[in-house]
Amino acid sequence: MKSNLEDMYVIHANRNSLVYRSALVALLPLAALFSPVAQSQTDTKSVAPESVPAFTALNQWLTTYLVTVPSPVPVAAPQVLAWQVFSPAPKTYEPHPVIAGLPDLPLTGTTLANAGHRWDGALNYQGVHMSLLVLDSSGRAVQKPLSSPVAVGERFKIRVTPTFDAVSELDQVVGEVWLSQRTGQAYPSPGASVAIKAGQTVDLPLGADLFFSVDGRTPNERMVISVRHPKAVQEVVSDQPNYRQESRRGSSYLQLVPPGQFPKVEQVILVR
Repeated sequence: MKSNLEDMYVIHANRNSLVYRSALVALLPLAALFSPVAQSQTDTKSVAPESVPAFTALNQWLTTYLVTVPSPVPVAAPQVLAWQVFSPAPKTYEPHPVIAGLPDLPLTGTTLANAGHRWDGALNYQGVHMSLLVLDSSGRAVQKPLSSPVAVGERFKIRVTPTFDAVSELDQVVGEVWLSQRTGQAYPSPGASVAIKAGQTVDLPLGADLFFSVDGRTPNERMVISVRHPKAVQEVVSDQPNYRQESRRGSSYLQLVPPGQFPKVEQVILVR
């Protein structure tokens, strides 16, 4: 059962007829959507389909690019990076809206037919796949979705695979849910970011023997991971919500990106 705290950060999609229709279409294999039969049924005047369910395309793209978890993780003496970063002037933090459900609009773009193999910037959605790699007592990595809280003392990495060239940072957030404050950038060092190429899988923190850990001394501590386009700053950041689809091993995110704007995906990581 999800915690009440997590539910306050997630906006669940309304179960209206449009969402149900989207969910039914998402069950169709992507290859079938490009078949001549499917094309003739959707639009007899069109040679190629104009749209497909966004998460269907993203899931196929991930089968090409997503890196599986090594088991066991080759770690002899892991080093732990503490989360605690305190700023003399904390800033009020409001989490970016996350919708646990399917987007209403389909995926469209000039290179739609290649979306399963190469996600182009002309597509109207951009996405990120992320998961927690938590070490168990034997040193093996257990892969979990980002919505799963981390326990005090657990050693973990965050695995990130974006569809676009991105930079990533982690910030610390403390305080009550509706009075949260961002205390500062916890990783990498303030003013720096981790650069990730489109389709590249990166484990944060960088370094095979480095892991994050929470010591539990800071009340109401959370972490926020941000994966954004390098140009996603100020008014050109897409103001659309992040759609999230969960699996046992990870979380997939999609964001609608209007022309002239750039994607930014955020997720709050809770501590139990």
